[in-house]
Amino acid sequence: MRRRTFFKSIGSNLALILVPKWWRPALAAAPAAQTASLQDLAMVVLPQSLGAKRIAEVTKAFEVWISQFPAGADGGYGYGYPRPTVLGPNPSLHYNDQLKELDAAAAAASGGFAGAGMQARQAIVQAALAQAGVSTIPARPNGKHVATDLMSYFYSSSDGKDFCYNAAIREADCRGLESSGERPAALS
Repeated sequence: MRRRTFFKSIGSNLALILVPKWWRPALAAAPAAQTASLQDLAMVVLPQSLGAKRIAEVTKAFEVWISQFPAGADGGYGYGYPRPTVLGPNPSLHYNDQLKELDAAAAAASGGFAGAGMQARQAIVQAALAQAGVSTIPARPNGKHVATDLMSYFYSSSDGKDFCYNAAIREADCRGLESSGERPAALS
């Protein structure tokens, strides 16, 4: 075994032991009640025209993305930046607390977030976003609020862009040179 490989394996295993629990993803081992709250929140913040099934798929994909978030990984070079960026901590660290706050705000009026009507849930989410100081959807989930992070995840994805433009742009796929001059096909 080479010395470099040996030290890499020791370093990576040691890092797993030394990483504090508060730094690990909060949604990785989400209880069933929290997952239902995230689903209910997704029904409020994602477009209703997606349908319940597609909203559930987007929410599940968001949960998987959060559980696999590579905190501290190389974020690449931005245009005009001489140094690489590094991804910050997992944005889901406060999601549990934020979902509990939404549920507590709804409990006063209707017995919980899931039981509230759509307009009441929208008002609760708007108040929570105002309290968190969120005014725009971030380019990538940043942890300020779970609602905007979920929207950011969807709208920055290839499916989200296809939805916004109502066209099969398929940003992450290669359409090939033969069709590069054609406009993307309409979705509906």
